[in-house]
Amino acid sequence: MTLKGRTPTMLAIAAMSAIGGLALAQDADDPLGERRALDPDAIVHVQPMQDGPFFDRWYAWPLVEFDEPVPGLFNVLRDGKSGELSATLAVDCEARTSKWEGGVRYGSEMVGEDYFATRVPAEVARNIIERHCTGEPAKP
Repeated sequence: MTLKGRTPTMLAIAAMSAIGGLALAQDADDPLGERRALDPDAIVHVQPMQDGPFFDRWYAWPLVEFDEPVPGLFNVLRDGKSGELSATLAVDCEARTSKWEGGVRYGSEMVGEDYFATRVPAEVARNIIERHCTGEPAKP
């Protein structure tokens, strides 16, 4: 294959597209089973950003251990303008309450209660409770 006629910008775009394709392919499955986070049915909240046409999507699905859902625990993933966040939410359906158990931002930065209190929309937990405690899908 020849590089004749291709600008450095074109080559960089092609390389980034290839890398992005590999990343998407790797995200299709995770070691614990099918990764449902990017399934549109797992969206529990969409948050528009104030600085233009950008947004964050919040996904949630039951946490699974040893091929069985762990009652009351949910994986939550934020994907979008604000960057990636993976967290665990504990839900008490009877009391209709929730508590963030911890999370990781950008793959390595641990976040705690202060982050969840100030940077995570309340609608995320509220919609997870609505969807998973009543069996009816909450509108994101």
